[in-house]
Amino acid sequence: MQILFTPQHRLVPTLLIFLLLHKNPRNTTTLLAGAEVRSFTSYNNVLAGFVYQATEMLDWLECIQACQQDVRCISYNFWSSFGTKCELNSCGFEDECSAEKILIWFRGGIFQQVKQAKDDKSMCDHKLTVPASKTEVTQASFSCYQSMVIYANGKRAIKNEIVPFGEMICSDILPINFTIPRASKVVAIMAQASQGIAKIIGSFADGVVTDSKWKCSSKNVMGWTLSQFNDSLWLPAKEVPATDLEVTTDTQISGVLSSAKWIRTKDLGQILFCRLHRKMK
Repeated sequence: MQILFTPQHRLVPTLLIFLLLHKNPRNTTTLLAGAEVRSFTSYNNVLAGFVYQATEMLDWLECIQACQQDVRCISYNFWSSFGTKCELNSCGFEDECSAEKILIWFRGGIFQQVKQAKDDKSMCDHKLTVPASKTEVTQASFSCYQSMVIYANGKRAIKNEIVPFGEMICSDILPINFTIPRASKVVAIMAQASQGIAKIIGSFADGVVTDSKWKCSSKNVMGWTLSQFNDSLWLPAKEVPATDLEVTTDTQISGVLSSAKWIRTKDLGQILFCRLHRKMK
């Protein structure tokens, strides 16, 4: 028998999951519209790197509803430590044990998977990177205001079905984690903000961080992501003064080296194009 939900009834399965989670918050299996849905919740943990939408929500239940009603959403992060925030994720895990290997500890944060990850494309996997052998990659953690695209030697460093053009929505307090080939000569990042000033911050496992050594421009020039591009006329990045940082967000990026600086263009634009020539070690 086919079960149809009218707009008035769509809240019922969401409330059912919400109530079941409070009764047995770690692991819940329930029937939703005739299909078995495995849902589990992890407290004081969040998922970084797979957020495609971040909004302010009034409460936890509203965040659950937002994920349930969006076909792209498989899991979400919710917290109220620095303002109530709901982040929708484009992927999930096969089980709780798989999630524990990737989730990041964050006090007061909540990660919940509300839909089953049915195939490889919907599985959270930080190996969605530029092809490289496991022994020849460098780990990196970056954040921005408000979205960014990352390139290594002209190739996008993060690609999946939800963000085919590689544009990632940044979190206020969590970085996007990825890897690049260790032999990458140039890392190039485009960031843009719908309002305010675009800026980025990040670090690599080998100690390289964002600072004034990077070169930035507000103009999109053909070939700017490539290693052979001539950026000699580009100006050094402008480090954001401490007096301009917001204590609740800009200074709380977990996982990024403390020596990293927020950087932006000299003209304080809403879009930036930044490059760094990496020294080969």
